[in-house]
Amino acid sequence: MPDQGRERASWTSIWPIGVYLGFVVITGLIGWRELYPQITWPELVYRALAMIVLSWEVDYDVQIPVVLNVSRFLALGAAFGAAGMILARLLHSRHQLERAKRANQHVVILGEGPEVLRLAQNYRRQWGGRRRVVAVGDHSDELSAQLASRGVIVLASPSDTVLSKIVRQAQDVVVV
Repeated sequence: MPDQGRERASWTSIWPIGVYLGFVVITGLIGWRELYPQITWPELVYRALAMIVLSWEVDYDVQIPVVLNVSRFLALGAAFGAAGMILARLLHSRHQLERAKRANQHVVILGEGPEVLRLAQNYRRQWGGRRRVVAVGDHSDELSAQLASRGVIVLASPSDTVLSKIVRQAQDVVVV
C-alpha cells in the first residue's frame, strides 16, 4: 500500500469560520474608520486584523462606535470559540484513549484503509455491539467519522506503552 499521507480537511467544512473572521475584520475596518477618520489605510487594516488576536488600543475618553464594539465582541467570541473547540477535541481524544485502555476482551485492528471499516463492522455485528472494537492507525477524517459513528474507538497514534496496554487485554488483534 503506497504512503498516501493524511487527507486534508475540505474547504466546505471550514468556510463558516472564514466568513466569521471576515465579518470581524470588515466590522473592525468600519468601526476604526468611524472612531479615527484621519487614520491611514495601512494602519486601518493593521488594527482590523489585530482584533482577531484581541489586540486593540482605543481612546476610551471618546464614544466608541457600535460597529467597533460589535467587532471587538465578535473577535472575543472567536478566541473563546477556538479555545473551546481545542479543549473539546483534547477531552474527546483523551476520553477515547481511556476507554481503549480500560477495555477487556475487545478487538484491536491495527492498520489503515477501507478494510478496517469492514472488519470493524463485522466484529461489531458478530457481538451485537456488546464488545468494543478499537481501530489504531492514521485514518482519514472520513474513515474516522464512519468508524466512530459505528461505535468503534478510533486512535490515531498512541504511544508504545499505551498501545501495549490496549493490546494486552484484547481478545483479538488484527493487523491490516
